[in-house]
Amino acid sequence: MQSDIRCAWLLSAALLAAGMPVLAQEDAKNAEKSISAADLAAVKSAQKQRVETIAKVYGAVVAIYGNDRGGGGSGVLYDPAGFVLTNHHVVAGAGTEGWGGLADGKLYRWKLIGTDPGGDVAIIQLTGKDAFPYAPLGDSETVRVGDWAMAMGNPFVLAEDQRPTVTLGIVSGVHRFQEGSGMNQLVYG
Repeated sequence: MQSDIRCAWLLSAALLAAGMPVLAQEDAKNAEKSISAADLAAVKSAQKQRVETIAKVYGAVVAIYGNDRGGGGSGVLYDPAGFVLTNHHVVAGAGTEGWGGLADGKLYRWKLIGTDPGGDVAIIQLTGKDAFPYAPLGDSETVRVGDWAMAMGNPFVLAEDQRPTVTLGIVSGVHRFQEGSGMNQLVYG
């Protein structure tokens, strides 16, 4: 069943990426009639799973700012105590503290817990709430080429209400390594 869902979603994504025109409502109803009931059910199930996954993670996405509320970047709450995984380059300009915005529209203070400039990762901690919404970290060793992936965040501080954007894609590679060189000293492992 899981592979059927994955296949149905990949087929849908491939058709969209190939430039399949958006169907009018009447055309969409006729297209549904030409798809087998099992395939249609698999596509609808995959869509339902995506929407549920987004709903579970949505509140854990953090828009990260410096003290002047400038700059910006994203992170994810992975612990109800307010611990956030983000990138070093997101917090580097802010120093050791700043503001983090959540989808609830509120801003919370954060402080730097630790950072790894070469690996481009950082941990900050939000304060101001007893328990924050969070998304537990997964096991990257289970990710395979062809799995669908989701990115959520607040790129370029486009959402002043703190609600994250959502985009979907396909995992194109795993176990890659890129050594930092020149002006880019970041090491991606």
